[in-house]
Amino acid sequence: MSENTPDNQSEFVDQQRELSSAGGAKAARFYDEGGTPRSRQEKEQKDQAKSREFSRLMEMLENPIYAAARQEFGDFLSSVEQATEAAIAMALQACEQAQATLQATLDNANRLPDGRAVFRDPATGNVYTEDGTLVSPEEAEAIVWKDGAPTYQDYLEAQRQAEEARLRLEEIERYQREVLGPARDRFDDDDDPMTPDEFDKHRKRIETEMPPLVKQNLEAMQPNEPLSMKPDAKLEIPTL
Repeated sequence: MSENTPDNQSEFVDQQRELSSAGGAKAARFYDEGGTPRSRQEKEQKDQAKSREFSRLMEMLENPIYAAARQEFGDFLSSVEQATEAAIAMALQACEQAQATLQATLDNANRLPDGRAVFRDPATGNVYTEDGTLVSPEEAEAIVWKDGAPTYQDYLEAQRQAEEARLRLEEIERYQREVLGPARDRFDDDDDPMTPDEFDKHRKRIETEMPPLVKQNLEAMQPNEPLSMKPDAKLEIPTL
């Protein structure tokens, strides 16, 4: 049960007086000029605005060309979202595998007495630490070399693959967040229906910025459908 503070009690008393026509000028705080309670009036206004917006979408969907274009874009967007989710899962797995390979390369490396991993370059005989620092001949003499240890080239390649996998994952996640996200939010906004021009604008951006792995997945999902509509098949949608 809420506590009745002096302010709440005063508000309640004022309202009761006004309901019994005893409140004088204060009635304007609770009623509009027509005598309708303000809270009810505001709710009715919001309901009317929502109804107009809904009617606008229904009106636009009565146009078969617009309805077909909206359906086509919605299906396309859903397919790309599905292909992107699959691409993220694949890229994440590849990233984890690349990191595991890099870690295994470090684990199997030769070591300096202080524990730092080192790698020999077979072409030059130089020895480098994992951060690329050249090891002095004196330090190299203290290394107990083991057979089968990864070379400096092995280490650089493992590093490169791990970095590429990380960047690939980040690219797909950015695409999902910054390209597909706004398109989905806009498409789902029934209060302000998406226009035909917006279908074209968002589709163009989705296709232009689509990462290769997403495109590969999308084409595998829809092998007999071109990614873009052919120019002669483009719908001419009138302004509604």
